[in-house]
Amino acid sequence: IIAFTARLLRLPLVPLRPLQIYLGLWVHLLQFRRECAVAFHLAWRFVGAWGAWRRRLLPQRVRAEFIQALVLLPLLRMDLRAPVSATLTASDASEHGGGAV
Repeated sequence: IIAFTARLLRLPLVPLRPLQIYLGLWVHLLQFRRECAVAFHLAWRFVGAWGAWRRRLLPQRVRAEFIQALVLLPLLRMDLRAPVSATLTASDASEHGGGAV
């Protein structure tokens, strides 16, 4: 879904059918985690008001909703009921330099 969304966002003009398919794929994923289902509102309104155009420019706000959905993807795998740790840790993964916390 990440690759499909990235491809969609790179298109200068978007055809209606692929946009509907991508939104449907996202809805299928998001139905299992309702907390993430807030991602698409304007995209569906945009599809509903498509008109007779074969291809349209994807508005920036609709593009932002797809990016928001990508950012929410980790929440689909996360257990939101897991206890929160009181310990905060930080590390420097660099083998060539130092880090400060």
